[in-house]
Amino acid sequence: MSKFLRQMTALSKKPTDFAVEESVPPIKSVPHTVSIPPTDTKNRPARHPQPRRAYLAQDGHSHAEQAVYAALWEAGAPETGGDRIVTMGLGRLSKAARLSENNCRLNIRSLVQKLALEEIGAENSRAGIGKTYRVYSYVTILTRRRAAGLEWVVRTKGVKFVDQSIKSVPPTESVSPTAPRGGAPTESGGGPPTDSVPPYRNLFRNNSKEASSSEHATLLIERLASLGIHLDDDAGRHIISRCQNSDHTATVEEITVFAELKVRQLVKRRNVENWPGLLMASVPAYFDPPATDLSRYRAERRLEQEKERHIAREILENEQSTSEERAWAHSVLKAYVAFTCNE
Repeated sequence: MSKFLRQMTALSKKPTDFAVEESVPPIKSVPHTVSIPPTDTKNRPARHPQPRRAYLAQDGHSHAEQAVYAALWEAGAPETGGDRIVTMGLGRLSKAARLSENNCRLNIRSLVQKLALEEIGAENSRAGIGKTYRVYSYVTILTRRRAAGLEWVVRTKGVKFVDQSIKSVPPTESVSPTAPRGGAPTESGGGPPTDSVPPYRNLFRNNSKEASSSEHATLLIERLASLGIHLDDDAGRHIISRCQNSDHTATVEEITVFAELKVRQLVKRRNVENWPGLLMASVPAYFDPPATDLSRYRAERRLEQEKERHIAREILENEQSTSEERAWAHSVLKAYVAFTCNE
């Protein structure tokens, strides 16, 4: 058929020629009544983070907040109460914490809200003087937070404190709804039950044991502080208890020696943000069997002690020895006799 005939045929059709018979009845719209539970991208029910108890001051800090806190603490001047005072601008703080100035500003605000810092002096832009902060020690931070009821945290993209009366608490750390917000248990039942605390914390529930272990942890804390690593009492006691769980004969002096060794090995690394947690995990490894480094250290220590005892005997046998030398010799032999009796 030619093009002309096709056009004439199309023009000669009536509108009825184009009607289409409906063989299927129209479908009525039905309202959607099926409810679908919220799921994540993997088609699983969404999970909400559970609150955890902040036993350490660092447990309430994010990585960025801890970096800002550590930079301010290192630059601060010690006070009589154990806290520190520092005057620092955002530019200097940004370089020390390895964060942007805006991040430093935001993390300072959150640390102030978390009672780790206090702004005690305004900045002077014309003179190029930054703000002045009081940087609280870990012990003081825990005390202030317990007094304010800040003991439970939720970790999502950051770390946020929550009310301890929240219902969705972890099953291993249940809290009585009538318990006061104090940190330590009282005779009236305040604080979390003893059996809801992780095992290593049970060692510190008795006040007499806590005082004794605090005295033992003093040597460890002071020696690490001289290297620029600052621990609170809980962290020091935790390190000692874990080492002695691996080897019950471990002494605080030996634990301190290996803690200092680990700090000297890693002190040049810039990515270490949580020194207490790192030491809690790494120092007890020196006391796990076969404990090669520990055996070598003890052998060297025995040789040194034998030399000291030999020198002490020579001093006592020498009539020309001074009273100070004789006192030292007596103390060396007395310590050896006491050690032998304890064995």
